[in-house]
Amino acid sequence: MRGLEFLIAFFVLLGIMMGYTAQIPGGHFVLMIGCGTLAIFYIILAFGLGGNFFIARLRNAEPDEKPYIWMRLLYGLTFTLATVSIYWHERFLPMATTLVYLSTFLLTVTMFLAIYLFEKNDPAMYRFIMFRSIVFSAMVIFYVLTPLPTRLAWRFEDQYYRELLQYSIENPDDPQAKKNVRDYERKSRGEIFIEEEVE
Repeated sequence: MRGLEFLIAFFVLLGIMMGYTAQIPGGHFVLMIGCGTLAIFYIILAFGLGGNFFIARLRNAEPDEKPYIWMRLLYGLTFTLATVSIYWHERFLPMATTLVYLSTFLLTVTMFLAIYLFEKNDPAMYRFIMFRSIVFSAMVIFYVLTPLPTRLAWRFEDQYYRELLQYSIENPDDPQAKKNVRDYERKSRGEIFIEEEVE
């Protein structure tokens, strides 16, 4: 399972790198598949499948086993949300800032509980939670600390497009801003020019 997890995480990292290095075509698709698959992986990790489903495990567990079950649910959902936050930020989707702050809070809670419950009692689970929490924390803090204009400058060379896109992201309720971005993207691909020539 851990080998599968790291393979999926590699595709997430590959999608991000494709976006930041010369805008390699298909990077957004690789990122979408990677983040979607990783989120599903953590959802299954949190809730289980079939007879190993969360409620069934909780019902049949001994009292001293229940903290492990609840913790598995928490870190599974936390890592899922962190993965979604990464995708939302890389695609500049609405609510990205809210998601990343919520992810930061849940990752902090998860690490605190891991230290409190498992550092001495279950070192293997402690290492499992802490390693992933630290990786996800570094990624979500990157989005908190790096200004939007800086990230746009790393990804796009066209300054006018960056300005259009930044205004659209910062004003999600402005339909004209979104239309301007779409029209400029189409014009950059030659689509509007071709249509105007035909007309």
